[in-house]
Amino acid sequence: MDPSPKLTITGAQLAALGFTTDTPIRLVLRDNKISVTTVIDEAEWKVLCEASQQRQDLGADWVRENGELIIGGDWLTGFDITEAEQLEITADPGVIRLQRREDGAFRA
Repeated sequence: MDPSPKLTITGAQLAALGFTTDTPIRLVLRDNKISVTTVIDEAEWKVLCEASQQRQDLGADWVRENGELIIGGDWLTGFDITEAEQLEITADPGVIRLQRREDGAFRA
């Protein structure tokens, strides 16, 4: 069993944001936030795949055949995340943003 934390996002809401089966995605870690965006250009995808091999703040992945978007491993442990409940998630079409939930902070 893999002890690394992981966040799995599924469902119609994910698809409505443009994250459908086999959609290529870009992960970017900046300022303790992870941005997940769809990649629609094949040339951009190729550049991203090559660049992500050299940079720890950049990743290339895709939405699984079953419609799941999985973010885990170093992407979460870099934030000292051990459970998905520690994340604050916001989304717009084509982009999902993740950041560590501030301890003791209440946001309405």
